[in-house]
This record gives sequence, structure tokens and C-alpha cells, in this order.
Amino acid sequence: MSKVSALKVSSAALFGALAAALTMAKAITTIPFPILPYLKFELAELPVFIAFLALGPRVGLASALIYWMVLTPIGEFTPLGPAMKFTAVTSTLIGMWLGLRIQQLMGLRGGGIGALIVCGVFGAIIRVLVMTFFNYLVLAVLLPEWLVFANALLNRAGFHVSTAWEALLLVLSFTAVFNVLHTLLSLVPSYIIVGALTAVRSIPSYFIKRSNKSRMAKN
Repeated sequence: MSKVSALKVSSAALFGALAAALTMAKAITTIPFPILPYLKFELAELPVFIAFLALGPRVGLASALIYWMVLTPIGEFTPLGPAMKFTAVTSTLIGMWLGLRIQQLMGLRGGGIGALIVCGVFGAIIRVLVMTFFNYLVLAVLLPEWLVFANALLNRAGFHVSTAWEALLLVLSFTAVFNVLHTLLSLVPSYIIVGALTAVRSIPSYFIKRSNKSRMAKN
């Protein structure tokens, strides 16, 4: 195994384990979504996003896989809870990679913030689509009693519906909003951290390198 491959493998393990550790420290690393408090903004996604931006999609996805493997035996509502976290993170990373690839193929100007916006939009779209389907399966097929609980939370927040389908639609809508916000809250700090490390420590960044390539190709 080359030094580069060894670095990527060890980095994936490190970032994945750090993500799992942050999840376990949920008392100080999570913020409940006000309307549906069982949805939580988690700092645990940051290491995986940093791995993606700094070292590339393979390392980012490997970090997410290790995150899921570590969390499954010890996480909440296992195995469903860790599986949903894994699906949310990986769908976002796939969307970000797709956005970056499209930008490169089209030769769009930007790099930096421009590439970040493209990646964020595609990441949020893919995450919302995948997680809406996943949550529909859970709430309407696998565990419909969770929909009753979610509806009770909606009523407490002042949102009243008359049918189960209306409740399901409202829950999925608020969950979509949550996932868009979570994409933003995970991507922007990760980008700032990677950018700072790249500038101060001269650490190579996959994202910044690829973004600059698309800008140079256009010029």
C-alpha cells in the first residue's frame, strides 16, 4: 500500500470514528429542530464533510461508512437510527460530488464559493429526495406509530391536521426543510475549516483543487 493510500485509509478511519464520538456526546453536539425535536442538527456530520472536501469523495464516503459501522452497535434506535444517519450523510455527499462534476463538465466559472453553492444545492436536493422516501417508508409502512407521535408534536407546535395523510405530508415537508438546513449547517463550517487549513498549513484540498481546475479550464 502506498503512502497516499495509507493516509487516505487512516484518515477515513479517523474522521469516521470522530463522527461517531461526536454523536455519542449528543448532549453538547446536537440541537433539536424546534417543530419536530426528534430531528437533530448534529456536529457529527462535520468530520465526514471535512474528509470529503479535504481528501475527496472516496475518503468522505469511507468515513461515512465507518461512522455507520461504529454507530450501529451503540447508537440510538439501532439499527434504523444509524442507517438513517448514514443514508442522510451519504446522499448529501453523492449530491455534492454530482454538483462538482457537473460544474467541471460545463466548465463553469467560480471555484471556491461558486463551487460550494453548486455542491450545496445538489447535495440538499439529493438528500431531501432520498430522505423523504426513507421517512415515508418508516412512517407509512414500517412504523406507522411514529407518525402518531410526530402528529402529536405537530399539534403541540400549533399545526393541526384532520387526517393521517395530511399529517404525513406535513411531517415530510418539515423534514425536508430540516434536511436543507442541515446540509447548509454541515457544509459551510466544513468548507471554512478546510479552507483555513489549506491556507495556513498548506494542506492539499481535493475540493479546492478540483474547483480551481474548473476555473482554469474556463480561462
